[in-house]
Amino acid sequence: MSRQCPNHYAFRAGRNLPDKEFRYLRTVIVTAAVYWGLSSRLRLMSNLSP
Repeated sequence: MSRQCPNHYAFRAGRNLPDKEFRYLRTVIVTAAVYWGLSSRLRLMSNLSP
């Protein structure tokens, strides 16, 4: 029995997600990305201010 690549398995698992779960996962990822972007921007601004 040959072992499959983990990335291939993750891709197939992602395709099989129900719409509601996929929307939740996307919301979590977007929220984290926005939070990370805002926090890094605030850190930059606080470093630039005298």
